[in-house]
Amino acid sequence: MEIIIGLVLIVLIIVGIYLALYLNKEKHLKAIKEKLRAVGEIKEVKANAFDLILTVNNQQVFVKILLLGIHKELSINSRRHWQVDASTKKLKLLKTGGFEKIKGTKILLVSPPVSSIVKYINENEVVFVKCDELCFDFYLFTTDEIDKIKEVII
Repeated sequence: MEIIIGLVLIVLIIVGIYLALYLNKEKHLKAIKEKLRAVGEIKEVKANAFDLILTVNNQQVFVKILLLGIHKELSINSRRHWQVDASTKKLKLLKTGGFEKIKGTKILLVSPPVSSIVKYINENEVVFVKCDELCFDFYLFTTDEIDKIKEVII
């Protein structure tokens, strides 16, 4: 009987943690969408490659939201290979979901803002990414830079 009660408590704790993480993620996404609504009209889509279509100045922009959690650094190795510094020796590659195949104006929106975002030019050259310049074939913004989208997308 005590084993059953212990198992039920463990299951309840796991479900509670999962639910808290899910609700926090949804709250964070809602805040991002509200900021984007101040920039233009948004349309939510169900696609692996992107999350939203943002219409700014009568131009459609495909937006992929990248929730990184507690990671400190994002590096864009190529159009298809992105990785985060997981503060361990293990390399953590992110899935692009086909974002590199989209034709048109694209934005990768990073949340929460990380301490540094770098782009590899070649095997041993790296540059810091700024929101007003292309990173390969897309623009890269953090949630702190959402208000600058209108200035960059013409």
